[in-house]
Amino acid sequence: MDDAQFAALFRERAEQGDAQAQFDLGTFYEQGRGVARDFAEAVAWYLRAAEQGYGPAQNQLGVLHATGQGVARDDGAAAEWFRQAAEQGLGEAQYNLGLMVAAGTGVPRDPVQAYAWLTAAVEGGVAEAAAHRDRCMADLTPEQRAEGLRRARAHAGRRPAP
Repeated sequence: MDDAQFAALFRERAEQGDAQAQFDLGTFYEQGRGVARDFAEAVAWYLRAAEQGYGPAQNQLGVLHATGQGVARDDGAAAEWFRQAAEQGLGEAQYNLGLMVAAGTGVPRDPVQAYAWLTAAVEGGVAEAAAHRDRCMADLTPEQRAEGLRRARAHAGRRPAP
């Protein structure tokens, strides 16, 4: 099958409420695979999946809100979508949220919470989170590090099943 056929298959399943298919169709619209590239349409499909609690769609909505593709740029909305996916244990969302919390972008700056999210992301296999986590750690007291590790372990305990 070619991309247009896959897009048609995803659309059929997506219209029936399948969150994975909604996410896949959103990805095809975002990338212009088998359909005309359309960020607004991608957002619409991601939103349908995200409202069902589908973490990858929530994370991608965060990315699009952070970059202003298909929606008005809104760092607060981006952080909220990242948070929803991060709390499900999605490492990429934990990384994205950790960066926002470290910088105070869209949310209050909180070095301990940033350290926690970035540590959870590292434990979830997001290698690029390590350098950011280490920079956060350098500014923390031993007590703050311990608190950050406690929070990270709680976040990592929510890791989605493979």
